[in-house]
Amino acid sequence: MKDLYDIHFLTKMNKKINYDHVNQAISNTLDQRKMAIPEAAYSSILHSLSQSEYQRVQWNKFQVENVYATSIPFKEIMESVMNFSEHVVTAGQLTLENRISKAKEQARIQNKNLKNNREDHDIIK
Repeated sequence: MKDLYDIHFLTKMNKKINYDHVNQAISNTLDQRKMAIPEAAYSSILHSLSQSEYQRVQWNKFQVENVYATSIPFKEIMESVMNFSEHVVTAGQLTLENRISKAKEQARIQNKNLKNNREDHDIIK
């Protein structure tokens, strides 16, 4: 529950989160733990958690133990976490698209250089 609260708090207090870095950190953590959770699954996992009575009870216990969380409803916490997750996934998709675009550009340049080298070689002959 503390993780959920932390995400809620950080997203409310810091509007300039670098979601690309967060995406990479999550990816690195999952790799280190040898876990694979597709980004596409984040939304359904979080939706399930938001509907879970067990999670709601855990949140209520967390609120009792942590006075700073007493005014925040479980629904609000989960909305913050789901919104955060959407930003992280979008950043990952944009990063992947940028990498693909850069790789294509590098391949185009390499092909052009190869063609130029062949033409230069043909001229020398």
